Amino acid sequence: MKPPVLIVDDEVSLCGLLEVFFEKKGYAPFSAHDVRGALARMEGPEPLMAMVDLSLGGESGLTVVKSLMEKWPRLPVVVMTAYGTVEKAVEAVKLGAYDFISKPFEMVFLGKVVEKAVATRVLEDENRELKEIIRRQGVELVGQSEPVRHLRERIEAIASSESTVLITGESGTGKELVAKLIHQKSLRAHKPFVVVNCSALSENLLESELFGHEKGAYTSAHADKDGLFAVAHGGTVFLDEIGEMPLRTQVKLLRVIQEREITKVGGTASESINVRILAATNVNLEDAVGQGRFREDLYYRLNVLRIYTPALHERGDDPALLATHFLGRKGHGRKRFSPGALAQIREYAWPGNVRQLENAVERAIAFSTGEVIEYLELDAATPVAPGETSSGASENGVMASANGLDPTLNDIERAYIFWVLSQHHWHKPTAAKILGLDISTLYRKIEKYGLKAQT
Repeated sequence: MKPPVLIVDDEVSLCGLLEVFFEKKGYAPFSAHDVRGALARMEGPEPLMAMVDLSLGGESGLTVVKSLMEKWPRLPVVVMTAYGTVEKAVEAVKLGAYDFISKPFEMVFLGKVVEKAVATRVLEDENRELKEIIRRQGVELVGQSEPVRHLRERIEAIASSESTVLITGESGTGKELVAKLIHQKSLRAHKPFVVVNCSALSENLLESELFGHEKGAYTSAHADKDGLFAVAHGGTVFLDEIGEMPLRTQVKLLRVIQEREITKVGGTASESINVRILAATNVNLEDAVGQGRFREDLYYRLNVLRIYTPALHERGDDPALLATHFLGRKGHGRKRFSPGALAQIREYAWPGNVRQLENAVERAIAFSTGEVIEYLELDAATPVAPGETSSGASENGVMASANGLDPTLNDIERAYIFWVLSQHHWHKPTAAKILGLDISTLYRKIEKYGLKAQT
């Protein structure tokens, strides 16, 4: 169905000309020749845009503009005037009109005005749809503690800015979540949000990912490739673990921030980009600058706006709120925590922060057999075989190290399998699931390492 366009002008011939113009553009125009006719047309569906003459015989087109704005506040209205009366045009704009155009006008110029007005309307509609999606399904910052309330205030305050943001905090505190919220509350929310982990890639690969490369830039560069800065054009780039970025790449990033330009690896031509940069680190960048591991000029370019994500142990009763939130989302409302489990969650320090808590809840859901979760396994990240002696040998013959030397991979695997089995009362299907093994493979490894349950 073609989008409707309203035309209001007392010149019947001009209305006919504009109808042909809009039909060729793919719209469905409908005309009115006076105020009464325009108001009658307004009983129909909302048009994509409207064009209104300010002089309708003995009547004022401002009446129509005002009525349109009252009924459809987001409707782009372009007013037309044959007499160049700027005062009336200004008054129409104050009422909410999008733009004005003086008669006689060239159709090419009219086409540009219409294209701009329609693009603005479409963009506003997309933003509204996106915000509704975010409201229903978007990222959520759970917590009621004072540090989290302050964090929300900071996010709201800096979201509309175009400045770079440095997000600091311990590992696992939700720095990427904060970056997503800043993006989603910004004017760039309808554009891409691109995440780059600066510690996960080698120097050459990181530069290729960020800036792109030309064909032949290196052995495996068989074709031109756009970098993530280009992919994120108009949106936001989140540089996670920025403190691990190699110094050579830091130089190139500094140029991006200063000049808003990138040059592909192996290329010579630069291209302009339009992105907002958010960066995060769990290391002290001031110390890194002092040690020569991070450029001072880049640090100051990134540290324009700064936001801190508090550790979980700083957040009062938030761990219990978060655990209940994760349980509801991942357990589909079928499970609940016992008072003892909630007390355990509140009392634990959570050195791995929100990430550790979420993982613990997932494990609790997976291994609980009833509706009530009685406890959470909090030490799963640090497997140590029960009964292990200071020399590294366990009562079951499981060795953490062999003959006082560094442990081999077999030593580590043997100790880990024994620990998982012991934690789950030697229930082999459960242990196999945790270890990522099929049950037959687990039996073979138990036999291979001579593992036995302790009595």
